[in-house]
Amino acid sequence: MGRKILFDGVIKYKDSINIRPDSPALNFGMGLFETILYENNRLFFFEDHIERLRSSSEELHLPLPRFDHASENHIKELVSQNGMTDKTTRVKIRYAPLFDEEKWNLFASVSAYERTVNFITATVDLRVRENYLSRFKTISYMLNRLSSKNSTLNGETLFVNGSGQITEGSRSNLIGVKNNALYFTGTKEYYLQGIMQKNIIRDHKKIGFSDAVGLEGGFSPEDLGSYDEIMITNSLIIAKPAEAVNYGNIKYSFGSRKHTNQILSFYIK
Repeated sequence: MGRKILFDGVIKYKDSINIRPDSPALNFGMGLFETILYENNRLFFFEDHIERLRSSSEELHLPLPRFDHASENHIKELVSQNGMTDKTTRVKIRYAPLFDEEKWNLFASVSAYERTVNFITATVDLRVRENYLSRFKTISYMLNRLSSKNSTLNGETLFVNGSGQITEGSRSNLIGVKNNALYFTGTKEYYLQGIMQKNIIRDHKKIGFSDAVGLEGGFSPEDLGSYDEIMITNSLIIAKPAEAVNYGNIKYSFGSRKHTNQILSFYIK
């Protein structure tokens, strides 16, 4: 019957779960999700992901999840029953009303994942992406998904706000390095601050950086060329260096991976 999933605290074959055509999740994109890296019997930043799921539910006035249905031990058992204990694995936890808008379901799946540190090329989508829900990791993910599919294998699409400033990527956050300091989109902006970015900013002095600066309004295109290195981050890739950022007809080239490697060495041991 194929792979197993964790559904409301019980491990089942995924084919045994039948979503109704009138599901609120299917019809209205209602739901939240988290993506977690599993490697060497370790779930990276598990508590941070669970806390974001809790705080997002609270802020959006949703029923609070039953976190005892998706504990760290539950997830590791799911990894084991899918025969992926010794593999690098993508764990996806979803919280959505699959059958009834009043009853939300908490479920998780696992799949193989290969993390690479190849250079990426980022291209800015000049259409404005700025709304309140951008702060949350919702399953209403169509724009991000389409942008991601339109990118090359080692590419990423970056989004801008109403002022034309770059805020985030379709599946990542952006970090710039200049004079050994980190720069990132300020947390008051309408974008999703990723768990990985949050931890890199928190740990910046331990990693070896002198400062971490939130940029009010996001990254100014005119300043892109002033950075020593640009990288993208998320919970699966940890960090990847950018070889170039394309903004309209302008190409900003980088090619350094020194600081990205510094971050990877700190977290992958």
